Amino acid sequence: MVEIVPAILPDSFEELETRLAHLHGGPRAVQLDVCDGMFVRTRTWPYHPRDRARFTEILRGDQGLPYWQEFDFEVDLMVHHPERHVHQWVSAGVDRVVFHLRSRHDWKELSDAVGATASIGVALDLETPYERLYEYAARVDYIQIMGIQRLGVQGSELDQRVYAHVSAVRREFPDVTIQIDGGVTLENARSLIAAGADRLVVGSAIVRAESPLSAYRSFTLL
Repeated sequence: MVEIVPAILPDSFEELETRLAHLHGGPRAVQLDVCDGMFVRTRTWPYHPRDRARFTEILRGDQGLPYWQEFDFEVDLMVHHPERHVHQWVSAGVDRVVFHLRSRHDWKELSDAVGATASIGVALDLETPYERLYEYAARVDYIQIMGIQRLGVQGSELDQRVYAHVSAVRREFPDVTIQIDGGVTLENARSLIAAGADRLVVGSAIVRAESPLSAYRSFTLL
């Protein structure tokens, strides 16, 4: 069965709380899209200067991520040098971490920082040849293929090139878990699954729906 993972691109801690509250009683896993304003133009929580105090409280253990008892968190690190950030997210209690192949990164430092505490995935965008994955595929837990060209923005339409990308990755790495992130809707979900996707990360089609919980449940019926 394909796993459906709602994705939240939070501008603030309060927005994160609100969007998670609307998913209460639905998914187990939720992806947090976090952007540093350098790898992509968008800057999200907790990388605004105003966010430092609240995030520090989470890192100290004074409070947890919102609804941490109910959700398994995956963090999509749309940042340069994810090895400098990932230990904070591991300390915050996330279960899965995604870094982007096109970001400036040090793989050894990154993998050492994550260790066995969380699963680690590598994200491949549409402009990067899938052959770049040969260096990583055997050392990560899953591959995330981006379905849109402009990262860090929700609501973009699926780029049709993603189908060829998914098919090629599935052919070259038949045993790896593949998840698609970006542009996923009820209308294209079945085609993405047929192309080889194991997990679908769904942003605006769920979290910006009139009833996010109902939208999530519609995806689970695919």
